Amino acid sequence: MAISAIDENGNPVDWWFMYKVSGESQTSNGAKVSGTEYVYFDANDPADGKLALSAYQVDKSGTLFNTLSQIYTADNPDFGWYCYTDENPITGQVNGERGHTKGVLAFDLATDSAFWLIHSTPKFSPKGVYGYPDTGIKMAQTLLC
Repeated sequence: MAISAIDENGNPVDWWFMYKVSGESQTSNGAKVSGTEYVYFDANDPADGKLALSAYQVDKSGTLFNTLSQIYTADNPDFGWYCYTDENPITGQVNGERGHTKGVLAFDLATDSAFWLIHSTPKFSPKGVYGYPDTGIKMAQTLLC
């Protein structure tokens, strides 16, 4: 099973970028947002294109959900993945002597395919089922896969 970054429509894409808006922001007409909205851009968008608000919510569906779902459905001995973070997801303790890094790396040795997700979402590490943490709602977050 070849794995890769997956776009908004469930198709493989070379890369994508998303900016999850702050839960404390407002729309241009003054309406409050939930903090699960995001803007999105990927390798298939025109080079002169702009970030566009996604129709999806980061906590339920969309590109992040599509990409990470691959790690929950893989069932072969050539597939592996791991999450890393600079913050203990249980205690919240941060080790300041290490890099400020968070991400997910997944690979399939049989198909020589992989994806690498880097992000800024605190306490975000998938645990057997997709979920976006409440700790990522209040502040804006960036994700690149």
